[in-house]
Amino acid sequence: MPFKNTQYKKLNFIQSLQLKKLKQQYLKKKGTPLLKRIFNNRVKILQPDLSKPIFVPLQDEGDTNITKFSPFKKMDDFVGYLSKNYPKQQFIVRPHPLFKDVYIGKYNNVEIDPPSNNYLETLNQCGLVMGINSTTLLESALYNKPVIAFGQSIGTGTGVFYDADKSAPPKLKKVKINNKHACAFLYFLLAKVQMKQNKLGDYNYIMKSRLFDLLQG
Repeated sequence: MPFKNTQYKKLNFIQSLQLKKLKQQYLKKKGTPLLKRIFNNRVKILQPDLSKPIFVPLQDEGDTNITKFSPFKKMDDFVGYLSKNYPKQQFIVRPHPLFKDVYIGKYNNVEIDPPSNNYLETLNQCGLVMGINSTTLLESALYNKPVIAFGQSIGTGTGVFYDADKSAPPKLKKVKINNKHACAFLYFLLAKVQMKQNKLGDYNYIMKSRLFDLLQG
């Protein structure tokens, strides 16, 4: 079965309370009309395009997200799993910038994308993102890319990702993202958690924010 947020509660009590609050409120309409209009006009998560390569952002194997909340402890195990289960797909794998020397074996359908390359240019070439629990997955969703996630994170169970189980590799042609739920969660996460609430009515603040920068692409 896909991961459930009840498992994520074991991570951190404070984070679990935040996640519970997000789940209760992310479908409600909140924020200023200006911010909603910017967001709704920009974020429209697409369905997977399997005619294009699949982008795979790797992570630092020593990070807590991997050591405690990932079914894969080695990045090569993850890449090998994808290559074996989806032999007809082409993967573009990008090492974490702080873990550049990660070992990745030779796979016929895997291309290594150096961290020095432009991340967005690589992402734009791809029709799907598959990862574990990197924050890059959330950012990829903001850039309208469908995401399959194998690890536990704040996005697990919210609809922003397709939650995958290592023991049952998802059939890519059947992967669907509920755009309404995904966009509502992303909006709430950014506008209500990462931005100053008393400044959401400030035009200049919104225009200079990281949120606006992401939404303009």
